[in-house]
Amino acid sequence: MSTRLSNFARWLLRSRADAEDVAQEALLRACRFFRGFQGGDARAGLLQVVRNTCYSWLEKNRPRESMVEFDEELHRQPVATPESIAIAVEGRERLTRALETLPPRYRELLVLRELEGCSYKEIAAITSIPWVR
Repeated sequence: MSTRLSNFARWLLRSRADAEDVAQEALLRACRFFRGFQGGDARAGLLQVVRNTCYSWLEKNRPRESMVEFDEELHRQPVATPESIAIAVEGRERLTRALETLPPRYRELLVLRELEGCSYKEIAAITSIPWVR
């Protein structure tokens, strides 16, 4: 599980060393507050702690980056279609580069869903976004 936690943190922070430190801090936080855990999805709970720890770290260490708004014009790729990207050999590398250009709050949703395989309900719990079925 700790590999998944540091992997999620790495996607948000874009630094392996920082991600490992933040994931370790998140695990320590989770242990401190374990008594207050009232059941539910432990994976979603741990990922939520990692997420919150990442954003606390970003606000402290990179305040400008955490406040960047998504700009559709900047992130648009008119020549590439989902089909052409899927067929291309370097598709994975392109996806990684594209994800790294997104601000953390947009990147996290894609990482949780597509790379971590979280359900929408889990993502809602992790990100504290209301979930409507």
